[in-house]
Amino acid sequence: MPRRDPCQVLGVPPDASPAAIKAAWRRLAREHHPDLAIADPAAARSATRRMAEINAAYEELRRRAEPGIGAGARPRPAGRPGGAGGAGRAGAGAPGSGA
Repeated sequence: MPRRDPCQVLGVPPDASPAAIKAAWRRLAREHHPDLAIADPAAARSATRRMAEINAAYEELRRRAEPGIGAGARPRPAGRPGGAGGAGRAGAGAPGSGA
């Protein structure tokens, strides 16, 4: 089955803002979440597939709108360069260390 255009899946225009994309994703997630169809296994499977399509479209549009976000990109915690955040320093705030 060919993939649908992510804008079409979420119902947003191609020039939609990140806020509009997120709002559309949240609206569709509330409407199609598989937990809402838990009593009917067939409906739950269908809802799971639909949510997967919605989530994939949201991720693709989010990556397009915010170029710094990619499959392997993760924000680093505040603190020292390298993402340690100061947690690796010996005795820094450890209980009983007197710091």
